[in-house]
Amino acid sequence: MRCRWGGVVAALISTAGCSTGDSAPKGARALTASDFVAPAQGGQSAGTVGNPTLGRQRSGADSTRRETSTQSASGGMSDVVVLTGPPPNRPSATNGGGAAGPVRPDAPGPMALTSGDDAGAVALERVTEPAEPAAQAYEANDAKAAGARERKLLVDRLVGQINGRPVYAYEFFAPMDERLRREASRMPTRDFLAFAKKEIDGALWDKLRDDLLLAEFQSAMTPEQRMGVFAFVEQVRADLISGNLGSESLANNRLREAEGMGLEEKVTDITQRRLILEQLRRAIGNRVNVSYWDVRQYYEQNIDKFVPPPAARFRIIRAPRAEASRVERIESAIAAGEPFEEIARRESTWRPDEGNTQVVTLESRDYASNTFFGPAPLNDAARALKPGEATARIEFGSDAWWIRLDAIDQPPGKSLYEAQGEIERRLRAERQREEEIRYFEQLFRRGSFSDIKSMSAQLLEFAAERYLVQRSFSEQGSDGGSPSGSDR
Repeated sequence: MRCRWGGVVAALISTAGCSTGDSAPKGARALTASDFVAPAQGGQSAGTVGNPTLGRQRSGADSTRRETSTQSASGGMSDVVVLTGPPPNRPSATNGGGAAGPVRPDAPGPMALTSGDDAGAVALERVTEPAEPAAQAYEANDAKAAGARERKLLVDRLVGQINGRPVYAYEFFAPMDERLRREASRMPTRDFLAFAKKEIDGALWDKLRDDLLLAEFQSAMTPEQRMGVFAFVEQVRADLISGNLGSESLANNRLREAEGMGLEEKVTDITQRRLILEQLRRAIGNRVNVSYWDVRQYYEQNIDKFVPPPAARFRIIRAPRAEASRVERIESAIAAGEPFEEIARRESTWRPDEGNTQVVTLESRDYASNTFFGPAPLNDAARALKPGEATARIEFGSDAWWIRLDAIDQPPGKSLYEAQGEIERRLRAERQREEEIRYFEQLFRRGSFSDIKSMSAQLLEFAAERYLVQRSFSEQGSDGGSPSGSDR
């Protein structure tokens, strides 16, 4: 039985231009009440097996509890979810309602999930009993209300596997659930689907990487190392508890308020982070080496990053050739050894307000290869100068020119000694990224996991139904209407 909102979800994703990939195999059967109970062993009640996230206690308006049962078969994996709640309110002989009848549509009672046409998809549906004569009239009178309330609710979906471990949509979205709900309430549908796809793709790749790394680490552990991991886990738990006045319940409550996860989940998260880093260190750390000669070579090849280019500072005397007396005074003052700066200040027509100077930043650290002036006669003469030297008179155009190279100024920079730590970290990070790429390519080739595009498409479809379609139903309240493809 396919969820009644399936067409709406497909329309939403199609409207937003998002592909959902190939559809899953058809023909999934409708689940019956017997499918929701795991067989008991040794006279004991059946327990929750499979995914721990789906099986843990949750709180809600009807104090519902979800139990999951997963089983693997030659054809793949399947998932079943049951919601159970307080005993249903139904008319009986003792309360004036006659014989026991069917469950009221609005009364909390047994809830079951029917599998959808998509593999692994499940939808919530109330389990009802055959109507007895005493309650048929009651049910007929409330038919409209029943139709409004008996809507299917998408709870979870098995979207694939990574190294044999199932990937459930509910567990996948748990860390980002609050953020996605907030964005769905304020974003237009198209923008939200684009945002959700980006979040899903990033989180899916992170999960794939982390799960493969954990599997690699665990497969290589010796018995002694396993004991060390157990000891580390206990130490992490003890540290978290000691940081909360030694109270495990206080630590659990504070973690749930601050991070949305309980004590055991936090311990697991810290442990897995540490194991992943340890696996990366083992696989990559020994391959990354940076020597002093590597640092020195990088410094010399990228000297401009650490030492800014120098600037040549010229002082120029320019006088019109038509003013022969001025030209003669300048020549006489230079021959007499008068300071070039004083002569320029008194006689030069070149930028008198700027001290008769021109500053040129060197494009090359080879001084003679730079261009200082546009006219070739002036530029060639300037290239031949050393700091403190001046040219003889140069006649160009209608003017006479004298050029002096006052100095080559070097702005402050970093020496090799000062920059070596920064360079070493940069080179190590670059080489580590290169090694990580090579290592992950090998890891992905060896790993076993479902098609990434298919999992991403199923997760996006789940997000559209969970955060857009179901929100639309909740906003309609008791109106009993059906959602449109997009409410905005």
